[in-house]
Amino acid sequence: FSFESFLKSNDTVSSAEHGKQATFLVSNSEPGKLVLILYGTEYGASREIAEKLAEELQEEDMRPRVINMKDHKAIDLSQEQALLIVCSTAGDGVPPTEAKGFYDWANSNSAA
Repeated sequence: FSFESFLKSNDTVSSAEHGKQATFLVSNSEPGKLVLILYGTEYGASREIAEKLAEELQEEDMRPRVINMKDHKAIDLSQEQALLIVCSTAGDGVPPTEAKGFYDWANSNSAA
């Protein structure tokens, strides 16, 4: 079972709209697999990569949403079908400032 076969399967679940936190939102009335792309960036490169990835996924009839990691608390990850993370690091692997909250949450017991 691969990520690609999962994305191309006909299984669907509903997803809540994420409103203004989303920088790229595809209508929930369209067919296709929901894919959430979270990005963390200091200077914008990861956001640009995430948006290009979303464009590629749209061409494959997916429904991507690109959201900054700083807005992760507004997302119910248990309702997502697929999650892709695009994140830069600085120095010795330090997460970008806007991604620090998500990084801390993901490494905590509450993420389990």
